[in-house]
Amino acid sequence: MSQLLLNLTIGFAISAILAFVSVRGRSLTFGGGLGAVVIGTAIYGYAGWTGYVVLLSFFFSSTVLTKVRYSTKAAKGVSELKAGARSIWQTTGQGGVAAILTGIALFFPREPALVAAGFVGALAEANADTWAVEVGVLSKRYPRLITKFSKEVLPGTSGGISSLGEFSAVAGSVFVALVAGVLGVFGSAPLLLFAATVIAAVVGEHVDSVLGATVQAVYHCPRCEKETERKVHRCGTHTKHLRGFEAMTNEAVNFVSTAIAAAIAVGLTLVFYLVL
Repeated sequence: MSQLLLNLTIGFAISAILAFVSVRGRSLTFGGGLGAVVIGTAIYGYAGWTGYVVLLSFFFSSTVLTKVRYSTKAAKGVSELKAGARSIWQTTGQGGVAAILTGIALFFPREPALVAAGFVGALAEANADTWAVEVGVLSKRYPRLITKFSKEVLPGTSGGISSLGEFSAVAGSVFVALVAGVLGVFGSAPLLLFAATVIAAVVGEHVDSVLGATVQAVYHCPRCEKETERKVHRCGTHTKHLRGFEAMTNEAVNFVSTAIAAAIAVGLTLVFYLVL
């Protein structure tokens, strides 16, 4: 059995077990579990156990923070999409780019640093975004719209930022980058790639906020008189499209943002190598 096939087999077995436990624990929906298995299998298969642990650092830390003060988040209305069990679209939106990059690595065996930077940058951005939301919504102050800082918005509003959320985003990106650095994913230039991925993740997280405030689809529930990112509100009422592009769901924004973060991380790594 080749090493790749062995890694894919191990990745599938571990991911299936973790997905089963997560679905039972209501951290993932059934579809979210299937998505996690596909992503986990690909990452373990092509990036090995170290890349897989980096993925787990994002998944477990985000899952824990999702559960923190869940009742408070539910009372604020944030739990209807940004907290609770994650769907297949959410798992794909946050981990899909990283999984794709591990496969691309097979075609660029001589550029491991660039692939590592993009891979970690994507997961660091996903973690930064999740930490910013899960912790930021607990701020005692109303967030402000990133595209119009003078405007206060309700907690959980796409594009809303707060000082607590900003700090959490940086902490989330640093956490994933540190795990990658400790495991040796960054190879012979850990400090350069650490800096590149953290910077890329933080920039990507802000891109996510800008997209959320401008092009992301937002709907209105006529029954509850609330804005939501769902076509069907949690009360069961079909919502009406309010603004943004319907194709730009929260999950689509996540995918685009992680891709941008990955690209920035690769670009910064190239610049660092050329300059230093």
